[in-house]
Amino acid sequence: MRKTYTVLAVIVLLASIHIIHAEAPEPGTGFATAPLLKEGVYNYHLAAGKAHFFKVWLKTGQSLHVIMRVPAGQDFDLYLLSPERDLLDRSFGPRGQVERVSYQASYPGFYYILVSSYGESSGLYTLRIRIIDQPTKTITVTWTETIHLTETISSPILKLETVTRTIHVTKTELETIYVERFPWIFISSVALGVLIMSGLIVMAIIMKREKGG
Repeated sequence: MRKTYTVLAVIVLLASIHIIHAEAPEPGTGFATAPLLKEGVYNYHLAAGKAHFFKVWLKTGQSLHVIMRVPAGQDFDLYLLSPERDLLDRSFGPRGQVERVSYQASYPGFYYILVSSYGESSGLYTLRIRIIDQPTKTITVTWTETIHLTETISSPILKLETVTRTIHVTKTELETIYVERFPWIFISSVALGVLIMSGLIVMAIIMKREKGG
């Protein structure tokens, strides 16, 4: 019996060592280079003023839980972003404290994990990724519903109103007055013609005298 317990302990130890020392991909420096992480434990070293980018694939209804262990005396921050890179959750714990973020996916896609150092903090940190499927349950609910229906019928009322309108028409007669004008223009024309004729006669007489002299 003791030998069986020893074998089981060795198997559990080897499994835990395999998880802790699973192959850790190179952290990304942006969303485009973020490596895909699966369930497991990953160790990384973060330099001061730097940030690491990762991504995980979630199906609809799956829950993601991320735990980050920070070096003693160091201040790291943890962020979780949607496939559209909107902030979903964040953790700003004190120095050396464990940071945690969680989220249940409402639609499938790549969700991003961002680790950044605050100030001059740097060192080795550990990420533990846990993805939990949504449990499937079949629930049967039986109920009795009583509906009270009240119907009200209203008869339309037609109201006729007679409006008497009095129209006042004002008729304005315009009287046109014709003023008889004296024919001054005609008289002026005749006088001008007489003057011209007289001038011509006088000139003819003068020219005749000059020829006779």
